[in-house]
Amino acid sequence: MKLICQTCKLDISKQVTELKNLNFLNENEGLDYIPEGFFIVDDGKADIKLKGSIIINIKDLTNSNYHPDDSRLNGCCGYDGLDGMNRVWLYLFK
Repeated sequence: MKLICQTCKLDISKQVTELKNLNFLNENEGLDYIPEGFFIVDDGKADIKLKGSIIINIKDLTNSNYHPDDSRLNGCCGYDGLDGMNRVWLYLFK
């Protein structure tokens, strides 16, 4: 499947397949958590607000850019999203 923005109908991901075997998730720091080309549905264990959210590898993300608000762009090992969503779809910049 591809993820598509419900507002502007812009593709926001490459083709991805649900990762059924969660043994392929990688919790080692500095490595991709989800293999490229796959998605998982959040089970809410880490943050109940995210339960049911689709999570993909950032390499599968398309038509996006970093948020224009620099306060959302933090993290010592890459942008972590701790202070809110840090990626926005390109139509917001047009």
